[in-house]
Amino acid sequence: MTVKQMAITAGSVFIAISCATAQPMNQQRDHGSSQRDGKFANQNREKQMPGKGMEDRGQMLERIIKNPKLVEELGITEEQIENIKESIFNLKELEITLRADLERLALEQAKLMTDNDVNEKALLSVVRKMGDIRTELACLQVKRIVLLKQTLTSEQLEKIHKLMRQRGEGKDNQKKGRKQQQQRRGHKENVETPEE
Repeated sequence: MTVKQMAITAGSVFIAISCATAQPMNQQRDHGSSQRDGKFANQNREKQMPGKGMEDRGQMLERIIKNPKLVEELGITEEQIENIKESIFNLKELEITLRADLERLALEQAKLMTDNDVNEKALLSVVRKMGDIRTELACLQVKRIVLLKQTLTSEQLEKIHKLMRQRGEGKDNQKKGRKQQQQRRGHKENVETPEE
């Protein structure tokens, strides 16, 4: 095997393993864009990362049922809580299985890529299977939202939307406050540092 072939193989293996072991969608965080500050914060956030808003809402449902104060405030019944818990358990169980399958396929892909005689047909088959699993994982995110809409009443959903807007506005205000504080600190440092 030539040095060039070894480099290509190593790069391919790295990419395959990186793709398979990437963070689950519901744990990804977008750290950054100053474009989110201001009145278009939520719109920009969802434009930058498709499905991001859905993930937050899916996880939010789980956080709500674990908070007795919110359960009472939203008027969520015991029957609704049990339905949500069971559905979340089933969705998580399926997600764990799919992620394990994805990781196994990534290893298989890496192995196929390192073979001296690459079997293109087998390799493409593995890539297609990985794509199918990623599609299923995306569907799970949508199922969480559907669960929310099917389990809660329209009044409960409206209260949740109101809480989310308040939470979003609070986060934007916190970011602005931190930014202003950092700017003041930077200004003080510039004033206090004598020029050489």
